Amino acid sequence: MTGHGQRVIGVVTVIDIGDAEFDFEYCCRKGHVIVSTLVVFPEQSGRFEWSVAHNLRRTAEHRRLQRLLLPIDTVHAYCRPKGSEQMTRQVSIPRGEIDLAGELHLPDDFDSAGSRPAVVLSTPGSSVKEQIGATYASRLARNGFAAITFDPAHQGGSGGEPRDLEDPYRRGEDISYAIDYLATVPGIDPQRIGALGICAGGGYAVHTARTDHRIKALATVVAGDMGTSWRSAAFSPDGPVAALDRLAATRLAGDDLDRLNWLPDTLDDAKAAGIDDIDTLQAIRYYRTPRGQHPNSTNRRLRRSDGLLMGYDAFHLVHQLLTQPLQVIVAGRRGSTGQYEAGMRLWELAPNPVDLLVVEGAGHYEMYDEPEYVDQAIERLAAFFTEYLPPELGDHPTGIR
Repeated sequence: MTGHGQRVIGVVTVIDIGDAEFDFEYCCRKGHVIVSTLVVFPEQSGRFEWSVAHNLRRTAEHRRLQRLLLPIDTVHAYCRPKGSEQMTRQVSIPRGEIDLAGELHLPDDFDSAGSRPAVVLSTPGSSVKEQIGATYASRLARNGFAAITFDPAHQGGSGGEPRDLEDPYRRGEDISYAIDYLATVPGIDPQRIGALGICAGGGYAVHTARTDHRIKALATVVAGDMGTSWRSAAFSPDGPVAALDRLAATRLAGDDLDRLNWLPDTLDDAKAAGIDDIDTLQAIRYYRTPRGQHPNSTNRRLRRSDGLLMGYDAFHLVHQLLTQPLQVIVAGRRGSTGQYEAGMRLWELAPNPVDLLVVEGAGHYEMYDEPEYVDQAIERLAAFFTEYLPPELGDHPTGIR
């Protein structure tokens, strides 16, 4: 039922919500679903309408709400029981002359006098902390871990000029600065810090963990090596050397500060360009529609980034330096992102691989927010970090392949 002057903009099913109340306002704040601030009680399981007031009709936000349609399971998975004390702190991470904008997700029983393990997240290229990072960090917190996600330098809410720079080396440094910050937080044990890298962030986390051994355990989800991607025919159809020559010419012409699209801005743009690759289309549906879109994610990268990415090797010296326990999670459906191949290559290179999960049926971008697949990843991630970030860090078996 809706009151006078309100307009229904969506319907969601609430199933088996369990605890006393369900906090839809929390979902609104987290950006997973936007609803009126209305509490749903257990006896109200079933189809439930939400609405916004008539006076919002002409606002941009209301127009966006009218376009919002989330899968029912997604809505259910990312809501939480009302009254839960899981905390999310907006934090500022010092990084030299600039600060990184971060979100620190804490478990409901977090005690600043305690000694909690923590996980630092390294997120996909073009994404911001409110997107994939928040999905995984919030759910790790529900499993007892402090988890921090942040916007990379030069992107999102973080400082740094020029804007939209994707520098893989600075992306790795960002992770180390986040660890510096975690070590100052009361209640977090600086000896029990793990890292989780997703998509491009997986490669950045690997590259960082090789030489920053404050990271005691490393997990990746659909990890990619951006260097391999940028040198591939998909990005460099004439070969990487020709691509670098063109980049040199643009820099000489002063055009290297142009901003390029990561993806077509809309599905219509993709169709007009003749793009029918399933991974690209799924990426657009996540990043460029209300499903996962965030205003701080610009879908642009500085042209100057491409030369840095072209020469990058996320897995360089992994066989010698990455001695920490490694977990690799890949989507079972292979595709154009190369995540399956990159994950398996990492698994073979690493000297201490302990857990490999192939999420059957999932594609790369379905690992970002589809509960059917994210649930499987979180279950294994929680078990991995529980085992390898124990109260007393000691020797652990290397596991078997």
